Amino acid sequence: MPKSPAVKGIIELDAEEQRRFYADLTASFYLIFGCQFSRVEDFRMLFQNLRRDLNDYRATLDAILSDIAPDYGLTWRDFTWIRENRWKKCAVCGRIYLDYSNGKSKTCYLDEYLRFSLQSREFINNIDYRGKSKSLCSAKYTAWKKRGRTGPINFIMFRKGEFI
Repeated sequence: MPKSPAVKGIIELDAEEQRRFYADLTASFYLIFGCQFSRVEDFRMLFQNLRRDLNDYRATLDAILSDIAPDYGLTWRDFTWIRENRWKKCAVCGRIYLDYSNGKSKTCYLDEYLRFSLQSREFINNIDYRGKSKSLCSAKYTAWKKRGRTGPINFIMFRKGEFI
C-alpha cells in the first residue's frame, strides 16, 4: 500500500475539497452506526462487523459514494484501503475520523480552520505551505506543542486571534 491512499477521483481535487469529501464520508459512517462512541475500539468493532459481509459492505459503500460524490464515478474498488486501523480518535476533540493521510495523524480534519486578517478584512486561505488543508484541531495541537506540552490539549483558547 502507498504511504497515503491515492484515489484517482479524489487526488485531483484541491486539499479543501478532499477534506470535505472525507469529512462527509466519516459523517456517513456515523449515520450508519447511529451511536456516539467514547472509544475508538467500539467503532472499529462495528466497522469490522459491517465488513464481514462483503456484499453488504460494498453495497453500503457504493450507496454512500453515490450520495456524497455522484459526479466522481467512485465505487468500493477505489476504497479497498479502508480497514479498521484507519479509523482514529482525535487527540484534541475526541471524535473518530477516517485517516486518509500516511496513517500517522493525531488530529482530525472535521472542523475547518480559518483565520481572519484584520488588515485585509478577509479570511486567509486554510491551505498550508505543503498543500495540506489545516483543521481547527491540528492548529490547537500545534499550539499545545509550541507551549511546551503543558495542560490539557482540548482547553487551548483563543484571545485576540492568537492561541493562549
